[in-house]
Amino acid sequence: MSTVKMLYNGKIYQGEGKFCQALLIENNKIIGCGSNKEVENLALKFKNVEKTNLAGKCIIAGFNDSHIHLLKYSRQLRRAQLQDCKSKKEVIEFCRKYISENPSLVKEGLQGRGWNQDNFDDGKLLTKEDLDLISKDIPVVLVRVCGHMCCCNSKALELLNLKSEDGILTENDVNLTSNLFAEDKEQLKQNFLKASEIALSCGITSVQSQDIDDLNKELDIIALLEEVYRSNENLCRYHLQVGFDSADSLKKALNKDFYKFNIQDDRLTIGPIKLFKDGSLGAKTALVYDGYIDDENNKGLEVVTHQEMKEFVRIAEINNLQVIVHAIGDRAIDETCDAFICQMEKGNKLRHVVNHCQITSYEILKKIAQNNILVAYQPIFLQYDLHMAKNRVKEYLLESSYAFKTALDYGIKCSFGTDCPVENLNPFFNIHCAVNRQDLDYQPENGYYPQENLTVTQAIDTYTIGSSYQQFMENSKGKLEKGYLADFVIIDKDIFTCDKKDIKNIKVLETVIGGKTVYKM
Repeated sequence: MSTVKMLYNGKIYQGEGKFCQALLIENNKIIGCGSNKEVENLALKFKNVEKTNLAGKCIIAGFNDSHIHLLKYSRQLRRAQLQDCKSKKEVIEFCRKYISENPSLVKEGLQGRGWNQDNFDDGKLLTKEDLDLISKDIPVVLVRVCGHMCCCNSKALELLNLKSEDGILTENDVNLTSNLFAEDKEQLKQNFLKASEIALSCGITSVQSQDIDDLNKELDIIALLEEVYRSNENLCRYHLQVGFDSADSLKKALNKDFYKFNIQDDRLTIGPIKLFKDGSLGAKTALVYDGYIDDENNKGLEVVTHQEMKEFVRIAEINNLQVIVHAIGDRAIDETCDAFICQMEKGNKLRHVVNHCQITSYEILKKIAQNNILVAYQPIFLQYDLHMAKNRVKEYLLESSYAFKTALDYGIKCSFGTDCPVENLNPFFNIHCAVNRQDLDYQPENGYYPQENLTVTQAIDTYTIGSSYQQFMENSKGKLEKGYLADFVIIDKDIFTCDKKDIKNIKVLETVIGGKTVYKM
């Protein structure tokens, strides 16, 4: 027996600048929308209709985070959080205290994340000598906020059989440190449920999540996700991005035919392969043409060579696989686009994506537009980068970087995400950064290159319709129209009329997926 629900007396944003008053939902889809009267007439066809008076509240489509690490974020919930540390001394004191207060969590060693040398009083990276002051008896691994760099104490380096004079590891070596810490499957499941609950409370109904970057562990993670989604209903829709570090590892995965879930549930799907072209701007490992202002001989780190990137894309094209590439520096973005272009046989029919796409010239943006390449942006990165980028990148590039409005004006298909746990997963923080071009303390006062400010509707559409387009679901998700999934959020303020400075303070009253309430304040 079908379940029919009618929501009326609302301000319902349907997408692309359109609004209505009421929705009619049957099972998991919207079957009618319009004025109260129009939808009331449609509802007369059904015997039992559950009616909800929205009393003027604002409704928008559920947010679709186009690049996140939800499972990795869930792991962070049990690790030392170092985001607020303002000096090496604070990191050392915080970690010592964490060890003494959490003995059960540090039996195999201490893991932490979130430190940022740009926030330290001396501006210098952590060293193994600093971490040896925390402990010499257990391994200590503290990952920088970007995830592309970590610092290890002497014990961790010894157990990993790695040599590093200062204890700093970057890129793929960071992933090796996970071998020091065994995971309890049941605890990981509970952590994932908690992370999903947090996402739902923020209005996120879909995630495109990269949680596999080790070919030896992918089947365990796939099995875990299948188990969680079989036994739990109140979860985000989850689209898996699968990381690879070599073309050979991709070939092995394809030979094993693991590109599927053994579960018939549209909430859990496998998506694109995920590659890294470079590192991060904060760690000065992003691949740039001109070098760094404060380190001119350093032009970043090439994680995947241009030749291997072309091979990745060639394999993907043959196997009808979408590719999303982490590319932050201008050279990384430019070469990623070139790798796409030389391998795409019929245009970008597989919707390959440049992820992050931070440091760009107008020429690079035009190349992206002309070749229909997608871009996955994270406006929340401005929270930190607007203070840091001027110390990394030459000024002539800054006005065309983080260029959200220019990208849309050029006709580029864009999506929004947060890259959580690199940044907070709250969509309203993200929209604030896109609309106001300010950090969360409203700086700079007039916005950071304010010519790139988006309107509220542009930001929401990019976060919903744009993100759905990235996963080939633009005809079924991301709008509140007839035939679309009933995924939406009810919020406590009218985001379209409230003071733009108040956007970041908006709270979610209710989150609905497929017509079912999965979170309520």
